[in-house]
Amino acid sequence: MKISLFIVSMVVMSAGSTFCQGPTVNIVPGIVQPHGFTNQIPDRSMWRISVERMSEKNSASGKDLETPYQESEKPSRKRVEEIEVAYASGLRREIVRYSDKTEAIGYIGKGLVVYLDPATGAPLFGDSEARVGEYTFGSDRWEEFSWVSPKFFIGTNTYRGRQCDVYRQFAPPQLRDGEYDEDRQNLAHSELNGNDGEIVNTAFIDVETKLPLALQNATEARIYQKLPSFKPFSMPPKVVEAIQQQAEAIKRRQQRFNISR
Repeated sequence: MKISLFIVSMVVMSAGSTFCQGPTVNIVPGIVQPHGFTNQIPDRSMWRISVERMSEKNSASGKDLETPYQESEKPSRKRVEEIEVAYASGLRREIVRYSDKTEAIGYIGKGLVVYLDPATGAPLFGDSEARVGEYTFGSDRWEEFSWVSPKFFIGTNTYRGRQCDVYRQFAPPQLRDGEYDEDRQNLAHSELNGNDGEIVNTAFIDVETKLPLALQNATEARIYQKLPSFKPFSMPPKVVEAIQQQAEAIKRRQQRFNISR
């Protein structure tokens, strides 16, 4: 079964769309942290990821992206406000909460993406290879932080009362026709050669714990909070049954294909 439009609607992040310089950070060229960040997720841990939409006027003026929308500026359309995520032995359960107070539950593992239809509770299968751009992904690693490395380190800053190492990606320069070179990867500050660059992502990593605190682009900030205790979870029987049925159907198709050959 193909994934429903409701799942597709979750993919609203535009990581490459940027039009501001973000929070002021003291850039410290040439300094690399001795104990670097790893995007390995602590097993049997739970997290709350708050998604804060940033005001266009604040972003355009280059003000600190910690400033959220004023109440009168908030968009009326349905959007993701919070994601509660639990990780255990390569399986992730996520509960996506929307601005209209509805929520969706999903289970993600190696080669597996299953969501429960909010209306019927029926399992809906997604494409595990097509999740780039979602708010958070990966079953044992934060793939959205996979780019964070000493190459992108720009300095330290206080973020919401915590001292952080700050990492930043910049967009590659435009070609003469105004397009971007698709073969170029996002750049580090040292690769700008003294030129200004448009910011793609900024990651704030807690200096003390080496855990993520925030990931920002020009339009949104995702705030990561590790919850104090882990509550064991398992996939509902109907999801397990649906996975088994899908595996059997794939096996039958493969057998028919081999016989026809």
